[in-house]
Amino acid sequence: MNKKLQRDIIYFAISCLLILFILITKVEGPLERFLWILVYVSGGYSKAKEGVQLTIENKSLNVEFLMILAAIGAAFINYYTEGAILILIFSLSGILEEYAINKAQKSLTSLLTLTPEKAILITPSGDQVVNAKSLQVNDIIKVPVGQLIPADGEIILGNTHINQAAITGESNPVYKDISDHVYAGTLNMEGFIQVRVTKNPADFLVTKMIDFVHEAQRNKTHQQTVIERFEAIYVYIVLALAVLVMIFLSVYRGIVLLVVASPCALVASISPVMLSAMSWGGKHGILIKGSKVIEQIHQCDVVVFDKTGTITLGIPVVSNFVISSNIDSSEVINLVYAMEKQSHHPLAKVIVDYLEDKKSKDIELSIEEIAGHGIVYDNWKIGRFEYEQSIVDIRNNEGFTTVNIIRDNILVAYFYLRDTIREDVDVTIETLNQMGIKTLLLTGDNEMSVKPLLNEISFNEVYTNLLPQDKVSVIERLKADGHHVMMIGDGINDAPSLSIADVGVAMGQGSDVALETADIVFMNNQLSNTIDLLRLAKKSRRIVISNIVFSMSVLVLLVILNLLENITLPLGVFFHEGSTILVILNGLRLLWFNSKNFA
Repeated sequence: MNKKLQRDIIYFAISCLLILFILITKVEGPLERFLWILVYVSGGYSKAKEGVQLTIENKSLNVEFLMILAAIGAAFINYYTEGAILILIFSLSGILEEYAINKAQKSLTSLLTLTPEKAILITPSGDQVVNAKSLQVNDIIKVPVGQLIPADGEIILGNTHINQAAITGESNPVYKDISDHVYAGTLNMEGFIQVRVTKNPADFLVTKMIDFVHEAQRNKTHQQTVIERFEAIYVYIVLALAVLVMIFLSVYRGIVLLVVASPCALVASISPVMLSAMSWGGKHGILIKGSKVIEQIHQCDVVVFDKTGTITLGIPVVSNFVISSNIDSSEVINLVYAMEKQSHHPLAKVIVDYLEDKKSKDIELSIEEIAGHGIVYDNWKIGRFEYEQSIVDIRNNEGFTTVNIIRDNILVAYFYLRDTIREDVDVTIETLNQMGIKTLLLTGDNEMSVKPLLNEISFNEVYTNLLPQDKVSVIERLKADGHHVMMIGDGINDAPSLSIADVGVAMGQGSDVALETADIVFMNNQLSNTIDLLRLAKKSRRIVISNIVFSMSVLVLLVILNLLENITLPLGVFFHEGSTILVILNGLRLLWFNSKNFA
């Protein structure tokens, strides 16, 4: 609970005690008027201050001004009790609104575990405790068990399990070993590690996330902007109507009109909904850059996917390892393992990991690496070398990366490697198709490389051999045809497409450029977030529309009842402020949104 909310609650409690004292003791005369003034001041101070500040800042009157004017008017015609009740309930609604918004904002920002202030820096003269913000690239830091990691970096010593919930929303600890990357703000749960800093503090992922959230809280939907403009004009209309009512009916009715015609509920119809939606997203590993993005998501009828790093993990795995039956397989495995273990090629580690539990012994040897071809040892070659003949059955290799194993210019074995498809891709694409969302795959890969993927996943349209500008052209054509496009990608070459799409989504492990360009980031790298996101946006829109319809209906009804002289000031305050509270609580329902039960 923040200090402002605590102060408002104290002032509200003082107002309640003063009203009880006046009613119980039944004081009269100057003392009674003095006590009522104290009630007005203690109960209305916060809202009055807020109204004056907003009036000065925006150079226009607001709903707070209407409430203050109505309370003063009630006191002026000796309706002290009614004016006090107005102040009291208005103050209570303000407290509840503040509490609701704080709860939503707290839920949103609680996922961001800030980096610790201190770090243990390893220096030639010994360990030093330094300010984490002073860390530089290539600094080496120690992270003991149970402490937050103070910087983005790479483990150079030790292994552990890391709680990354603050970054990815994943509750299960993730195992990290040497060469694995770790993030500032995550918790070292198991073992002592040393980390080499790979980014400056301003570029830490958690820092970018905090900036992302701050920008999200500043952005407003088109509907919010329209309502705020409407409020600025509407206040003057209400003042003018109140004056007319005072002249032709009564001053009392004019004051009641100031209360019931105030658009408090309408003004509160959208903000709690959008804050709750962003909070829900944050809890589930989805960072949303502002309520305006949520407004655009529900309109999307086309989702465009990049392939490598989005549909696939961008991490090759061995799909098939074929050895000739005319050669000792154990000899091949042991030799290939020993050769690849010395190679620096990215695919070498994949092959070494695959053969780790298949080798029968370790062999010491020295290899020669030939750029663009592979590695050589004695009469053995591994890689993209030509051969004179083959003694192994060569199978269909469409869509696979082939690594040949050659002895004496004879192909004796080979690996087929392929990129790994994300686990949730098929369900995600199938669900999108069932929802009537058109799905497209845009990739720079050739048609043959994509073919195995298309045997498993059914996209509506597939475009291959695309350069970054070609992807942009496809999205621009879709938009020109009247479609609203969501683009999901991860790399630097996806940044132009992410920026041109109506909604750009970056995978959490993507490049910094993609993260900065995107409107949304899937921190947990789950494509199924796409379904949750679309459902969340639709649910948000339904709640916003219901809030607007409800608040306007209550306002019109109360105004009519007042003109017919069928409502008192206390009842007008009760129903008017009650509708505001209900609208806020309705928006907060999104904090408990269940995507699976959404229909």
